[in-house]
Amino acid sequence: MQTYGKRIEQNIMTTTEQGLNVRMQPSYHRFRVGKAEVTLWYQKAYHHTHTVIQKPDLLLEVKQGEKKSVYLFDAKYRIKPNHDTPSPREEDINTMHRYRDAIVEENGIKPVQTAIVLFPGKAEGYKQHHFYKSIECVGVGALPFLPGEEGLVEEFIEAICTVEPHFFSAE
Repeated sequence: MQTYGKRIEQNIMTTTEQGLNVRMQPSYHRFRVGKAEVTLWYQKAYHHTHTVIQKPDLLLEVKQGEKKSVYLFDAKYRIKPNHDTPSPREEDINTMHRYRDAIVEENGIKPVQTAIVLFPGKAEGYKQHHFYKSIECVGVGALPFLPGEEGLVEEFIEAICTVEPHFFSAE
């Protein structure tokens, strides 16, 4: 996100007399991008659900005034191998439906716009996969995410900046 804006605060890394401390507990990075405040959360817990606590891996939250959009990413390290393109398992896609529908804020609003499985796959040819196309259709799907295979996730995040320009404009 530093490519797009200026970091405001974070609580993932701290330095002490003993050296660098990386916190792998719930944490965040907050940025200012134009007029928007963008927060990347790691394992943010939602306690105000009507069933059980929901704690997805990553949330990208974009806020400007009263407006807010939330994009959820959850890493799944399993694939469903097939003859064409490896893809995430169906139960992992169903988990994204659950997150999107179960996460409710104190005011009763369901903030998650899109929920995406990040799985160990290749980007080549993946745009033809139904789990890629379903992101736009129903707000739930999957993107490959491996070292050297970050391109589709980067494209998605750049699209958020383009699709929701009211969040990012400096006016």
